[in-house]
Amino acid sequence: MTYTNLNFSRVDSTKFFRTLNRRVNDYFKENNIARTGNWKLHLKTIVMFSLYLTPYFLLLTLDFPGWAQLLFTIVMGVGMAGVGMNVMHDANHGSYSSKKWINKVMGGSMYILAGNVYNWQVQHNVL
Repeated sequence: MTYTNLNFSRVDSTKFFRTLNRRVNDYFKENNIARTGNWKLHLKTIVMFSLYLTPYFLLLTLDFPGWAQLLFTIVMGVGMAGVGMNVMHDANHGSYSSKKWINKVMGGSMYILAGNVYNWQVQHNVL
């Protein structure tokens, strides 16, 4: 089996990204949309952290039958995915809030998911 490496012209990619950024910025301006999160993102943050942390602390403090423990771990998995794919992801891209320190704190939620912010930023070409 042979593999082909894909190579793209840097000149074309520069033009592409300029055009893409201009069009995205125009879209946000034309539709009067903020580039950072609004109340919907903040509500989603509360819901996702609740889905993750509430079952966790219930499992630590109370005794439940096996089926309930399994159900709690499934709910925790949904919350964990929600925190990772919504809260942490947006914050580490700098789009959760217009305040840098809030993005840093919310991006740090990756640490409770057993991840590393620096590693994520390297993999996403954010640095």
